[in-house]
Amino acid sequence: MSKHISFLQGNTFRELPVNTNYQLVERYLSQIHNVMSTAFTQHPRSIVFHTELRFPQTYQCSITENDCISRFIASFKAQVDTEIKARSKRGSRAHHTAVRYVWCREQSTSKNVHYHVFFFMNGDTFRSFGDLRHPLRGQLCYMLNIAWCRAICIESNSCSKYVHFPGPLMYVNINDPNPTKSYDEFMKIEATPLESVAHWISYLAKIDTKQYGQGGRSFGCSQK
Repeated sequence: MSKHISFLQGNTFRELPVNTNYQLVERYLSQIHNVMSTAFTQHPRSIVFHTELRFPQTYQCSITENDCISRFIASFKAQVDTEIKARSKRGSRAHHTAVRYVWCREQSTSKNVHYHVFFFMNGDTFRSFGDLRHPLRGQLCYMLNIAWCRAICIESNSCSKYVHFPGPLMYVNINDPNPTKSYDEFMKIEATPLESVAHWISYLAKIDTKQYGQGGRSFGCSQK
C-alpha cells in the first residue's frame, strides 16, 4: 500500500455523509464527487444505481487487467444509444442521456475479483430497471446483463447469475428546493435522496479488499 494514500477524517465529504464503517481514500471520494457533480449538472433529474459484476468460477481472470470492465461499459453505452434511436424511430419521446460511472475492483475470499459499478443517467430516459426476473430488450437490466455477457464472452442466457443489483434505483432532483426525506436503513436516519446516494456510493472509496501493490487499477470513473 502506498504511503501517500490519504484517508478521510470525519463523517462527511463536501458536506455530504459517507460510510464511516470503513477507511475511505480521499482521492477516490474526490473523483466520485466530481462525477456526481458533472452528472447532476447535465441531468438535474438523475437516476443512480449500483451493479455488482461477478465471474463464473471457471473464468480465468487477471487481477491486474480491467479490459472486461471497459468492454462492459462500452457495450452498455452502445445499447443505450441504440435504444434511444429506436424510440425516436417509433415516434416515442427519446430523451438523450449521458452514461457516467464509478467502479471499483475488489477481491476478498473468492478465487476471482469482482466489480462494483455505480451509474448516473438521465432520469427522464429510464425510470426503472425493468423486469429483473425476465429482462426484456430495451430495459436497463437487459442491457446490463447483455453487456457483461459480451465483456466476458459467456452465453447470454446464463449471465443474469453474474449481474446483481444490490440496491434500488435512486432518483435525485438537485433542483428540488425541498427534497423529501425518507428513512435510510444504512445511516439509520431520515435522509434526502442526494444524501443517501452520497453515503451509498462512498463504499467504493474504501481501502478494504482492494489489491494494492499487485499492478493494475482498483478504481476508475468517467473522465467527462
